[in-house]
Amino acid sequence: MSVIAGSYGYIAPEYAYTMKITSKCDVFSFGVVLLELISGRVAVQLVEHGGDLVTWIRSCLESKKALTHILDERLDLQNTSIVAEILIVLKIALLCTNILPIDRPSMREIVCMLKEARNDNEAKLRITHTIETFTIEGLDISNIFIQV
Repeated sequence: MSVIAGSYGYIAPEYAYTMKITSKCDVFSFGVVLLELISGRVAVQLVEHGGDLVTWIRSCLESKKALTHILDERLDLQNTSIVAEILIVLKIALLCTNILPIDRPSMREIVCMLKEARNDNEAKLRITHTIETFTIEGLDISNIFIQV
């Protein structure tokens, strides 16, 4: 009998089935941490509060709820530069938590996207373009915006 090692909410879906750890499992876990940072929520909540964070955020986006519903109320959504960075981090987190491991970026790609997100405004356009070359099963991330 095998035992799953890891914390619920951070474990990549494929690990539960294959019991094999890959770098894409780490990418999934990192994506969950990013979602925690921008939402102010923990990875696992009571079912009536959304259950696991990845599923909750995806369902909010699929049902077209306002992003202010998802984002931590302590974030400064009046600063457009910060909002742009938050959106990029959200998109990166969604890529990282893709159901299929093959659709997740590598950690090297994630680091590059995060560095560019912080460095300059022109890079934000390039990052958005880079992110949209990946697929996110069931979600259209090209039109994620925040209304302040």
